[in-house]
Amino acid sequence: MVIEVVGYKGVVGNATYQWLKAMHPELEVVGRDKGDPLPVTNKETISYICTPEAVVTEVCRGIKYADLIVVRSTVLPGTCINIQAETGIHVCHMPEFVLEATAVVDEFRQDYIILGACCGEHAEVLQDIYSPYIPLIVTDRETSEVLKLVKNCYLACLISFWNEVEEIARIAGTSGHKVGKLATLDDRVVSYGASYHHKYGGTCLPKDIKQLREYAKQKRIKSSLLDAIVEVNECQKS
Repeated sequence: MVIEVVGYKGVVGNATYQWLKAMHPELEVVGRDKGDPLPVTNKETISYICTPEAVVTEVCRGIKYADLIVVRSTVLPGTCINIQAETGIHVCHMPEFVLEATAVVDEFRQDYIILGACCGEHAEVLQDIYSPYIPLIVTDRETSEVLKLVKNCYLACLISFWNEVEEIARIAGTSGHKVGKLATLDDRVVSYGASYHHKYGGTCLPKDIKQLREYAKQKRIKSSLLDAIVEVNECQKS
């Protein structure tokens, strides 16, 4: 079996490549970037796609030799099904939840992997790769695609919430940090963002909340809360 990682020099691609290479020395694991020469092989091939979202479909169109495509990029709901329908190759979705600064370490320390499977047969193939080391939770592709977007939107929501609390607390003569520290003693209140008090930024949160808002708009779904999260964030000075 050959496993190729397309986009292996990127954050997610490098983490994926390093994990597969380390955990499966018996397999031929290769990395390439968009535009590199396509592999020539008669072996069973799994192609992991870790490219920017905008070129995922384009890249998949060129992978006519693969037996299975595994999209790790964050994509809109329905993307993997559409790629499979267009290419005739089975496509799974495997979202990543690593931090940009610690991606490789995070990849090796995952508690579980989410797999949006195309079918039972290919779910078993990926179970064989991951289950000896990390539990694989299998769901459908739409759930997996939405989950990735929703998790980052949820984190952005928490940051915006606590930023508003900080402003209210400051006017009241206290601080959001003090309020957050005491509020999170309650198990129902998660601590993420409670003492952050800065704009959310980085690569993923702004991008993913934008994608979900655009998808909602495309489907004519009102996204008042998502809009408010962005509005609060844009009002922050830093």
